[in-house]
Amino acid sequence: MKGQAEDDGEGEPRPDPPETTMLRASLVEGDEPCTASGEYIGAVSSYSEDDAAALAPNHPPLEPRLRYQDRGLIGRGGQGEVRRVYDSHIGRVLAMKILSFAKLGQPRAHARFWNEARITANLQHPAIVPVHDMGKLEDGRPFFTMAEVQGRTFTAHIRDLHDLTEPLEQRRALRRIVQSLARACEGLAYAHSRGVMHRDIKPHNLMVGRFGEVQVMDWGLASRVTRSDDDAPTSSSWMPPDSTDPDLIESLALPDTADSNSIAGTVTYMAPEQARGDRDAMGPWTDVYSLGAVLYQILTGHPPYDGHKAEAWVSLLHGPPPSLVDYAPSPLRPHGLLRHCEQAMAREPADRLRDASQLAQALQDYLDDVERHDRAQGIVALADAQWQGLPSGPDGPGASGLQVLREQAEALRDEAHRLLADLGPLDPPRLKKPAWALQDRAAQLDRQVAIATVEWQQTLRSALNEVPDLASAHDRLARYYFHRLKEAEEARHADDAARAEALLRAHDRGPYAAYLRGHGHLSLATEPVAEALLLKYEDRGRRLMPVPMTALGPTPLVDVDIPSGSYLLVLRAPGHHLVRYPVYLPRAGRWDGSDETGQPFVLRLPRLGELEDDDVFVPAGPFIVGGDPEAAESLPRDVRWLPSFVMKRYPVTCREYLAFLNDLVARGRAEEAASFAPRQPLGTTATSRTEPAWERGQDGRYELAGEHPRAPVTLIDWNGARAYAAWRAERSGRAWRLPTELEWEKAARGVDGRLCPWGDAFDPCCACVLVSPAVAFAPQPVDLQQRFRRDCSPYGVRGMAGNVRDWCGHGWTADGRPRSDESAPVEITVRGGCWTSPTTPGHVASRFAASPDFVFRSLGFRLVRDA
Repeated sequence: MKGQAEDDGEGEPRPDPPETTMLRASLVEGDEPCTASGEYIGAVSSYSEDDAAALAPNHPPLEPRLRYQDRGLIGRGGQGEVRRVYDSHIGRVLAMKILSFAKLGQPRAHARFWNEARITANLQHPAIVPVHDMGKLEDGRPFFTMAEVQGRTFTAHIRDLHDLTEPLEQRRALRRIVQSLARACEGLAYAHSRGVMHRDIKPHNLMVGRFGEVQVMDWGLASRVTRSDDDAPTSSSWMPPDSTDPDLIESLALPDTADSNSIAGTVTYMAPEQARGDRDAMGPWTDVYSLGAVLYQILTGHPPYDGHKAEAWVSLLHGPPPSLVDYAPSPLRPHGLLRHCEQAMAREPADRLRDASQLAQALQDYLDDVERHDRAQGIVALADAQWQGLPSGPDGPGASGLQVLREQAEALRDEAHRLLADLGPLDPPRLKKPAWALQDRAAQLDRQVAIATVEWQQTLRSALNEVPDLASAHDRLARYYFHRLKEAEEARHADDAARAEALLRAHDRGPYAAYLRGHGHLSLATEPVAEALLLKYEDRGRRLMPVPMTALGPTPLVDVDIPSGSYLLVLRAPGHHLVRYPVYLPRAGRWDGSDETGQPFVLRLPRLGELEDDDVFVPAGPFIVGGDPEAAESLPRDVRWLPSFVMKRYPVTCREYLAFLNDLVARGRAEEAASFAPRQPLGTTATSRTEPAWERGQDGRYELAGEHPRAPVTLIDWNGARAYAAWRAERSGRAWRLPTELEWEKAARGVDGRLCPWGDAFDPCCACVLVSPAVAFAPQPVDLQQRFRRDCSPYGVRGMAGNVRDWCGHGWTADGRPRSDESAPVEITVRGGCWTSPTTPGHVASRFAASPDFVFRSLGFRLVRDA
């Protein structure tokens, strides 16, 4: 550089001449396989003509014919030629670069030739072709020899890269060429440490050998830098030319490689300060820009600036190339490389990396990340094999994965359920053993799944140890914890749900954001229009209490956005009864009351007078049935839909049943009344119809024998309960009947799947059960001083978790749905808790079965009718 001394290659500094002319030529520009030496032509000289003339005599002609044997031409260009020679002293083939005859009369060309040879010879690095010898031929032409390396240029490799279409192949090829670029950066970093700039970095001057070795070629424009390491790159106030000036465009006769007193290099890859000829702003960072331009072409398939050399030069001076972020997403443009490319190609030198060593480190860090990513993806693939299982091969069946084991266990449970569906609870064990064996096998598979799940989770976590933000591992774990969260919430296991939610939040990268937000949408139409008040069920003293939230206005309600949870809508319309309408909104769910067919649903409100004082309206809609593992014989968890119905608030009482029997007697049906009368309980002569539990007076009418008139009637068999319902329907003109067990469960639990009528926590103070205080070991009057007032369902039905159980109107079925043929059921479904129950049967999902002629002191019944 001007005003500074430069090393001439032998350690003796020489003053920088007042004017320097640079010249560059190339022999080989093709993309087909070629030799390194075939592209290695050119020199840089910082010597004057006098210096060159003085230097030339110091190198007497050699006799290469005594040492080198010509093996043919490799390439030829304006500066000279490169020939393949055999070095008889060393015993190997080399490449010999020879100055052309046309340059023999140009001392400056001689000086540049020797300077190129000496600069290159002093750069001893694996990425720089070594120079072995230099001298003159008999005809006076100077030469130097170097290693011949077979390979292909980056230009060819970049073209091959962008011809690929399969993403995996693209990623692998990209990784290989970035590795090669990092090794080229290391070679340039060494040159920068020796005070040498290349100044003509481009894909055609970077070569990959047959064995993966990387060579930085063509140091013909290299120059020495004496700037200290503390010197920072500077900016210039130089303004670019007007790209619209036709005279300027016409006058720019720049070759692909420019050469003037101030500008040298290949336009499409040179840094802005190099294009301006601002030598004071140039330094190792100038080569860094060119390396970034090569990376730009790797990522896009074309140079940063296209078009005619003059147009490219003007575009370069006016601004940056098209931003990489504007390109379509592709495996060929990973985010990490885009960032490094943009930093390397920063317009201002001060914003770039200082030298090639920093870019080499940045690329190596990226490659390390890619290697870790590849290892992590391999671990994820192993986890997928653990989940899905290995395919069968010629040596036999593959290993069963988690999903396979889960499906096998579920199939076994389904088969067991099918077998048990044809049996009743009272059938002998020998008939149930095949189903039990299937259940036991399913339980064994569940244990295998539990152990394998832990191993699967650990495998994915080991992938995250490699790459903490690995999306594929997070996605799989998030999907797993999403299902665990749903299961825990459906089972109403608060601790498990909280744990699963925390883990889902830790692994979710967006797909479950709406679910975790926890909102849903409520829609409802009524006939007639009603004002809707929204109350939210909240746990108050281990009881779900409806707490007023807001007035929603008149129906219809359309997609009202509210947090997920359990709610109560209170609906008021003039001339109609007030309606309690429970609603359950799961996370990111929707409630519109529609049935399984998805047909639009309109809730008809009961008119005033349609309900008696002790009638409870249960509106139509979906509800959660079963799913309580602590309840006896609970149905599997499911969502069912039922039309509106009306249930009596209390079980049928002794007073009401007494009126039924005496009406039969009064109508001359005393024998029939005797068959339906309460009988002695189990433990005496339960099956005897000759020992009634109630006494009869002299007039033949029945009398209560110590029974409280408002106590639920018991000791009634199923036929007696059905007979009473028919009599009540005849007397009232309304079709009263015994409830189906699904109607009974919905009336008891509401729609949100709660375990007890009041919530999820059973307390013996809430219902009349065996261990409740102040229980006189007998059914309690249904409304005595509002005792056990918490045993009240969301609709207002009382006494369903305790006091007495209820006959249902149909025989036992595995799925809770009545059979089409109910003429002679063997076992009848019984629902509810009772005063002789321990606590868990108070869970209202419990189911029991009894023979139709069974009577018990804790078994009564209640009535329903269609709304």
